[in-house]
Amino acid sequence: MTFSRRLYIWWFLIRRIPIIPFLGIRVEDESDNSCITSIRRLWRNRNPFGITYFAALIAAGEMAAGTLIVQRFLELQEEGHKLGLVIAKCEADFKRPASGYVWFKCEDGDCIDKALYTWLYIDSNTPNKLFIHTISKGTNDKGKEVVTINIAWQFYKL
Repeated sequence: MTFSRRLYIWWFLIRRIPIIPFLGIRVEDESDNSCITSIRRLWRNRNPFGITYFAALIAAGEMAAGTLIVQRFLELQEEGHKLGLVIAKCEADFKRPASGYVWFKCEDGDCIDKALYTWLYIDSNTPNKLFIHTISKGTNDKGKEVVTINIAWQFYKL
C-alpha cells in the first residue's frame, strides 16, 4: 500500500470514525480482494483483566471488512447509484484472550463484487435490499486464531 493511500485512509478515519485511531487500529494492507488490520493492546483498549477489550477487537474486525465494503459503496455512489448502507448483524466467536498484537484479515472482496454486480446489473427482479455476509478472522502473534467476526451488511436502494 502506497504512502498516499495510507495517508488518505488515515485522514478518512480521523474525519469520519475518530475512535478507530484512538483505539490503535491500523490498516496494514489493502487490495481489491482483501484487507488486513491490526490492533495492539494499549492502555486505551484493554479491560481490567489486562487483555484487549472485546469491543476494540470487534471494531478492528469490522474495519477489515468495512474497508472492502465502503470502497465498493463509494464507487457505486460515484457511478450514480443511490444506495444506503448499514450493519444488519454482527456476531463474534472468541476463542482465546487477546494480548499483544492481533491481525484481522477479510478476503471477501470477490464475493462482495459478485453479489453487488448481480443485484444491480443482472437480476432486475431483486428486492430493494441486499445482505452481504463477511468474515474477519483475527490471529495473534503466535498465529493462533483469537476471534472470528461475522458481519451482515445491508445495502438498500434509496
